[in-house]
Amino acid sequence: MVFTRLPGVPIPIFTFTDNPTWRAHITSVKVGDQTLTEVLEGPAPGDYLFGSSNIVPPPVELDEGLNFIAFNPTLFPRNEEYIITIKSTGYPDVTLTLQGLVTPPLE
Repeated sequence: MVFTRLPGVPIPIFTFTDNPTWRAHITSVKVGDQTLTEVLEGPAPGDYLFGSSNIVPPPVELDEGLNFIAFNPTLFPRNEEYIITIKSTGYPDVTLTLQGLVTPPLE
């Protein structure tokens, strides 16, 4: 899977081509060793949110049909590199790298 970071957007959002089977078999999403909690129903400020711009409005405007994963910026409080790992049974781990941000939390 290819994840693309949206440039110039202060909220950590990655877009990708969805694979519903991969997403259904996710066992964990981590930042370093910290296991994150998914937002199941918006607009709660959880750790991360998977969605499609056709169904779930992301925290920024996206073109129609884009799939995304958005992370709460409070997970990245220091200006350092963070490694995000997404584990899904039967698939290779997805590893994303993010430079820490100092931004307000999602509301």
